[in-house]
Amino acid sequence: MKKISKTKKLKKFLKWFFTNTDNREENMKEYGTLYALVERLQYRIDDLENEHMLLLRDHQKMMNAIEERIDILNEECKDSCTKN
Repeated sequence: MKKISKTKKLKKFLKWFFTNTDNREENMKEYGTLYALVERLQYRIDDLENEHMLLLRDHQKMMNAIEERIDILNEECKDSCTKN
């Protein structure tokens, strides 16, 4: 695996960060009006919010499963394991 120095990573990030990202003309050609563009962005925000909620739900399920497993292991180990 190729190792990239921190300096190169920083330079790459700064180059990306300061690049011109004004896509106004392309967006206006694609969507026609500012209203259509805003509506499209609102749908995208709604999609991202929904995806975020699903990720939070899945994360909570994993945390609950881990805690449940820890509780089971603690019960099994209560008498037979030594604690440091």
